[in-house]
Amino acid sequence: MFFKFILCLSLGIFAWAKEIIPTPSTPLTPSKRYSINLMTENDGYINPYIDEYYTAGNQIGFSTKEFDFSKNKAMKWSSYLGFFNKSPRVTRFGISLAQDMYTPSLKNRKLVHLHDNHPYGGYLRVNLNVYNRHKTFMELFTLSLGTTGQDSLAAQTQRLIHKWGHDPQFYGWNTQLKNEFIFELHYQLLKKVPLLKTRFFSMELMPGFNVELGNARDYFQLGSLFRAGYNLDADYGVNKVNTAFDGGMPYSDKFSIYFFVGAFGRFQPLNIFIQGNSPETRGIANLEYFVYASEIGAAMMWRSLRVAFTITDISKTFQSQPKHHQIGTLELNFAF
Repeated sequence: MFFKFILCLSLGIFAWAKEIIPTPSTPLTPSKRYSINLMTENDGYINPYIDEYYTAGNQIGFSTKEFDFSKNKAMKWSSYLGFFNKSPRVTRFGISLAQDMYTPSLKNRKLVHLHDNHPYGGYLRVNLNVYNRHKTFMELFTLSLGTTGQDSLAAQTQRLIHKWGHDPQFYGWNTQLKNEFIFELHYQLLKKVPLLKTRFFSMELMPGFNVELGNARDYFQLGSLFRAGYNLDADYGVNKVNTAFDGGMPYSDKFSIYFFVGAFGRFQPLNIFIQGNSPETRGIANLEYFVYASEIGAAMMWRSLRVAFTITDISKTFQSQPKHHQIGTLELNFAF
């Protein structure tokens, strides 16, 4: 696994360092559309007979139009929301409500005392986002404020969904992580590296990295996406609730369709959803510090709508986990 992690890092560094193919200089045109974003992640979208570990994530969000603050003295302070102040950019703000759910393996759903398995946990949060789109790269700053434990409402959500779907119930939610206020800061940098650009077909690499620090998760991630299709200039890729990179909202109304594959390596010294946050939940599982993931998916957009589906394969996140875990992500964007 360590070799694969290093391979992911090497591919990301190579793609980032690659010289950009010269293209005509075009000014940034701010998107005038606001957006509603809906996302759902679930391992059941890939295999309906599994329900375990990071089992589900859901998010609803709102994003503003893009603003050009370069000549707005009243918004001069916004120049500090980024590390590339001399590069022309447009800025978009967003807010979202997200919830994650974690459980042990399905076969252990009736166990109250867990050992060498994933602890029960939920994470409910509000994400405050700032997107800075430059000519060839995008920055994302996120402040997440939320809670774990019973206040995350993860147990109630899963019970309701499983009741509606006539799925097996999990009986150990009273042993989940304790209530804890969560504060997380996140930064992401994502770059476009064109490989081929024609009228009807284009290819590009999108290397990037992100880092997150807080009292729930600390990690550094590096990886790269490969995209191929028609009109790749419409966005920076799709979004995810809990893995890989976030591409933000589309900034073009023109029709676009593409497929993508990606690989990512992550170093995570802290993850309370595996390590626990109380005497009762600590020691149930031992954290894997190096995690890697791969993904494949497709997206299509036109005017006010974008739809995307992603399949993500995640390596073992705790040491006694028997095998990889797969999740599916469905995303819908509505612009107005």
